[in-house]
Amino acid sequence: MGFFSNLLKSGQQAVAASRPAWRRFPPNTTG
Repeated sequence: MGFFSNLLKSGQQAVAASRPAWRRFPPNTTG
């Protein structure tokens, strides 16, 4: 269970870190 909890935490950190980048470069403006 600890492995899944650590994986979930790392996933949430990755999403939180990618949010500002997506806000600066929205996917629908790159096309």
